Amino acid sequence: MHLIERLRARHPGLDPVTAAEREGLSVLLWEEVRGQEQAEGAVPDGMPTGGPGGTATHRLTPDQWERLRARAAEVTARNLLLIEELTGLLGRLAEAEVPVVPVRGPVLSERLHGDPARRPAGDLDLLVRTEDLDRLDGVLKGAGYADMDRRPGFARAFYYTTKYFRDRHGPLIVEPHWSLAYPPFLARLDMGPVWGRTLVETRFGVPVRRLAPDDELLHLALHRVHHGPAAPLLWDLELDRYVRRLGGDVDWARLAETARASGQDFFLRQALEPLWEGWGTPLPEGWLEALPAEPPASREGRIVRLLASSPDVDGRESLATLLVQEGFGARLRLLFGLLCPTPVFMRLQYGLTRTRQLPGAYLRRFLYFGRMGLKGLLRLRRRH
Repeated sequence: MHLIERLRARHPGLDPVTAAEREGLSVLLWEEVRGQEQAEGAVPDGMPTGGPGGTATHRLTPDQWERLRARAAEVTARNLLLIEELTGLLGRLAEAEVPVVPVRGPVLSERLHGDPARRPAGDLDLLVRTEDLDRLDGVLKGAGYADMDRRPGFARAFYYTTKYFRDRHGPLIVEPHWSLAYPPFLARLDMGPVWGRTLVETRFGVPVRRLAPDDELLHLALHRVHHGPAAPLLWDLELDRYVRRLGGDVDWARLAETARASGQDFFLRQALEPLWEGWGTPLPEGWLEALPAEPPASREGRIVRLLASSPDVDGRESLATLLVQEGFGARLRLLFGLLCPTPVFMRLQYGLTRTRQLPGAYLRRFLYFGRMGLKGLLRLRRRH
């Protein structure tokens, strides 16, 4: 099925150019439509000769054609800036002997789409070992980045990632990750073997590490489930394309075991089953059926169900993390960091421009997450 058909199926009544922008597919749709029009005899680098009203499913109006071309150019320009920034950072990190794995972003774009600039990215994601976080912090701050943690030490204590930012034709954000798991399963996934399986390759002229295919597929699947219905169609496309192109290199038994041992095998099935059913994604025979179709009937199972099937509960991972914390002090520190982040975090998160806006923003944050927490607790009481 062509991209434009999938977009029209997901967004009936919405023009495909707007739908493509929402789903992260502007560049890929532009290339698909342009290629199809050229094959049918359109002007090579111009507007399609058929115009509106054509019978082909990919036909765009002249206005849509120009809008899509402009949007694809904007995404490409932004990606080129991110690629330049990533290249510089990888060079600095290599000099400092800080091993990192670039995940998603330009590297995944090059691997799956043949060009590092085809995949839209809002930030640069790097996987780093926990023991290298201090050195990474020094490299990023030396490159002009500032820490965007909620509170000093908060992310390392309770989360799987933090953010650094600097301004360069708009905000640039780097997100170091130190786990493939998501809260509250961070301690369940041993990252030592994951790092031991990484492969060394050259990207953008710099030697970097790459996840083993089964670990990378797990990362993409968990990232998809983490964002729930808000995940763009691009991510489903990439999961399907990853299996089709690299599935022969995936250790499927190890993938299932890594997910099971870290309590995330249900999430893995939730990410891949819709693709197997709706996209015909070629999974090994019987492999998907061996993953659990439902969370276990336990307290942890109810937490898994909350995480997997309650996208309307914002902050559900933080709530789950709070529930599994041991000790009143740890819970209090977690709550304080969530509800009362630093003023720098608040300004960036909410786009505040004046100090006097901070009290109102803190109050709105407290009320909002209080309401979300209550909703999440009520969902947890349900058995099904």
